[in-house]
Amino acid sequence: MKVAFITPSVSRSSGGIFEVELALAKSLTAVGCEVEVYGQNDENTQHDLPRWESIKVYTYPSIGPHAFRYSPALKNAVVKSNCQVGHLQVLWMYTSVVTNHWFSAGKPYVVTIHGMLEPWALQNAGWKKKIVTFLYEGRCLKNANCIHAHTYKEYQDIRKFGLTNPVSIIPNGVDLPDTKPVTQKPAWYAQTNNRKVVLFISRLHPKKGIENMLEAWATLSQHPDWCLVIAGWGDNEYAQSLKNKVRELGLENSIIFTGPLFNQEKHLAFTHADAFILPSLSEGLPMAILEAWSYKVPAVITPACNIPEGYEANAAIKIEPNPTNIAAGLQHLFSLTDDQRQELGQNGYDLVLQKYTWDKIAQQMAQVYEWVANGGQAPATILFD
Repeated sequence: MKVAFITPSVSRSSGGIFEVELALAKSLTAVGCEVEVYGQNDENTQHDLPRWESIKVYTYPSIGPHAFRYSPALKNAVVKSNCQVGHLQVLWMYTSVVTNHWFSAGKPYVVTIHGMLEPWALQNAGWKKKIVTFLYEGRCLKNANCIHAHTYKEYQDIRKFGLTNPVSIIPNGVDLPDTKPVTQKPAWYAQTNNRKVVLFISRLHPKKGIENMLEAWATLSQHPDWCLVIAGWGDNEYAQSLKNKVRELGLENSIIFTGPLFNQEKHLAFTHADAFILPSLSEGLPMAILEAWSYKVPAVITPACNIPEGYEANAAIKIEPNPTNIAAGLQHLFSLTDDQRQELGQNGYDLVLQKYTWDKIAQQMAQVYEWVANGGQAPATILFD
C-alpha cells in the first residue's frame, strides 16, 4: 500500500501534529506501507527533514498568508502522485484544496481531524472557518472516504458537524523511551534548586489554559518544595504576555520558562519531571500526556484532553480548566506520597502499553488504508452510524 501524506508542514512548525505525522509514517513503514509526504517549505523544514530518515518527503514553496499558504506546485505534485490513498493531516488550509483536486482525480483519501472540529476550536476565528467551510473545506470533509478520529469524543464532534462519512477511531501513539539511567541534567535544572517539578510541555496557546494555571499556582505559595516548568513554543507576543503575567503575580522564583524542547532536551525534561500538567480547554488527543505516561510521570489533566481512560486507570488527577479547580488538583498532587505518585505514573505506563504504542496503531491505520483503497469488510475501528 502506497500512501500520500498531505500536510502544510513537515517540521516542528506544526507543533504536535508534526510529531504525530512523523511517528505514524515511520510506524507504517515498519508494517509494510510505503509513505510519501507532500508539504510546504517553512522556516524549520531543512532543520527537521533529517528526522524523516528514509521516508520520501517533497516540499514546495508557498505564497500568501501563513494561515492558508497557496502552493500550486504542491497541488500539481500531489495530483501526479501514484500513491493509492491520500491522507490529509490538517484542516482549514490550502492542503484541503489540494485534497479536493486529489478527489477530482478519482483517488480515495482519509482526513485526520486532530481536534479541529471540537466546539472550542470551531468558535476560535469562527466566522473565517464558516467561510472556509463554504468555499472548500466542507467539500473536502464530505467527500472523504473515511474520517479519522483519535477519540470517541472527536467522533461525536464529527457527527455534530453534520458529517455522515465512515469514521475510524484510532488513537495517537507514543514510542517508549530509552530506559537507560540518565545522569545528564536539563539545561534549566539548576533553576529548580532541587525542588520537585510539575512540567507543562505543549504549544503556548490560549486554548491550553496556561493563564488559569498561573493564577492557580499563585495560590500555592505554601508548597515551596515544588516548581512549575513551562516548556513550549508559540506566538512570541503571547509567550511574552505569559512571562509578564508571571512577574505581575510575583512567581518568578517558582516558575521556569525553558522555550521549546525537542529530542534529547525533551527526554531530559520528562526524566526529571515529578508530575505533568495540561489544563487545556480544547484538545484532540494530546501527545504530551501519552509521552508523560511513557516516562511513568503522573498527569494532572482536564476532561477536554479527551483521555478519560486516564482517570479510570488511576493514572491522572482530574481538574477543570479554571484557577480554583486547577489549584485543588495541584494541592491533591502535592499531598500524595512519592510512592502514591509513582503508582499513578506506573498506571499511566501500563495504559500506554495496552492501547497507545505506535506498532498497534500503525497496523490499525494500514487496515483502514487497505479498506479505503480496495473495499471489502470494514476494519473493526470503523463506525458507520
